[in-house]
Amino acid sequence: AESPLMRVWFIVFFVSWIPLVYDSFVNADGEMDVRVIPAAVSIAEAFTCLMFTALYVCTTSIRISEPLLEVEIAQATGRRISPESTVDPIRWLLFAWFTPLVDRAVEMDQQGGKLERSDVYPLLEDSKPTVQLERIRVEWAKEQKKKEMGEEPSLMRALYKAYRWEVFGTFGIKFVYDCCVFSGPPVLNLMLSFLASKDQPQSRGYVLAAILLGTNLLQGFLLAHNFQR
Repeated sequence: AESPLMRVWFIVFFVSWIPLVYDSFVNADGEMDVRVIPAAVSIAEAFTCLMFTALYVCTTSIRISEPLLEVEIAQATGRRISPESTVDPIRWLLFAWFTPLVDRAVEMDQQGGKLERSDVYPLLEDSKPTVQLERIRVEWAKEQKKKEMGEEPSLMRALYKAYRWEVFGTFGIKFVYDCCVFSGPPVLNLMLSFLASKDQPQSRGYVLAAILLGTNLLQGFLLAHNFQR
């Protein structure tokens, strides 16, 4: 179950919407003055916030089973490696290695069943808990040696050294994704200017359309792989 502090945070977040909804019904003089559009938007946002808060609090209160260890998964699935580690770059980019599991889930749902342990893919080698633990142990051992030089060991420094490249890689993906997002409005503005003008060559419109399509496709790939990482 999730930390109780997280549930409290969601509840406080919902409560903070109450003054915003109240403000939509009251003018600057403190009198009731219902402004239809702001009031409707505020109510809709507050209701959505309430739904998410209720779903979060309810679902995290449910006791779930402990996660499977990598040995248990290997024994249950009969698989030694994940198909993600064996696919070609194109299929990896398109998440094609995950498609059989989705097809299996649809098949089981049509039969009134659900996915079993034998359907689960094992973790990648570098994602296994034992590998991650060893990475931290190596860096922490280096920090412990600093005691001999009179320097205080730092767990945060050990974690940084163990996972800095993964963090920087994720940051790079998110940075390129954000650049694609912010490039959308200027390119769209150029497209509207092109449509409003009759003097520009038709090839310019095709180029702008290709840029819009390309950046949107790139956004999808980057966002999906950012969450997958």
